[in-house]
Amino acid sequence: MGLPDRRRSASELQFDAGNRVGPYRVLRRVAPGCYDAETLESGLPVRIEIAGDDDAALIDVRFSRACAQLERVDHPSIARMVRHGVLSNGRPWVACARHPGPALSDVLAERRLLPHETVALIHSTASVLVHAHRQDVVHGMLRPHHLTLSKGAKVTISGWAWLRTSGIPAFGDPVSTSVYSPPEHDGTSAIDGRADVYALGAIAYRALTGVFPDVSRDLIDPSEPLGAALENMLAPDVRDRASAAAIVADLAPLRVR
Repeated sequence: MGLPDRRRSASELQFDAGNRVGPYRVLRRVAPGCYDAETLESGLPVRIEIAGDDDAALIDVRFSRACAQLERVDHPSIARMVRHGVLSNGRPWVACARHPGPALSDVLAERRLLPHETVALIHSTASVLVHAHRQDVVHGMLRPHHLTLSKGAKVTISGWAWLRTSGIPAFGDPVSTSVYSPPEHDGTSAIDGRADVYALGAIAYRALTGVFPDVSRDLIDPSEPLGAALENMLAPDVRDRASAAAIVADLAPLRVR
């Protein structure tokens, strides 16, 4: 199979198992533009994301800066960016370390999460985000396939290639109309950690109810602690949204030990 046509968007890209991306061999497609792969020489697992048809040089520089920023965010549940490059068709790609366990997107393809599982998902993910936010690092593009689940209700977060610095507008930032993106993520506005809180709220809402929050917001009870947390996380106005640290504190008493 040859490389996909450059004129197509990242979501339309399709690599088959066995195709090569840099020094890696594709194993399977995880999400649009996202693949599990292995290092050809060592067999070490990685997750690869392919960027859209944009300015390859600009994106490659962005990936370099993101990698440098991520180096100072030292946390075992933050997947490291290990390499990035540009395909022969001009599309940038980035590879990050892949930790053991299923991606949340795979789990949700089979079933919903139970309430206590949803609490654990939010609490564990938000705990990792707190560490990044304290370093002024915002993920900015959190999606279900970026969350890898492991034993003990722990979550590893990948997909940091588009990270942003809290409070600073990012030139050339991709504008996302995804249901997981907060209203303030318009590609020009400065965002902070509460953008990640919104994305996590949308992910958790879908995990719990099976639908996206823009389809129905009536499937949770806001008088219950979990429902109240989700309502807060999905507040359209960022000023009404809690920080990741506050979410962790609010949900800590609900965790099943």
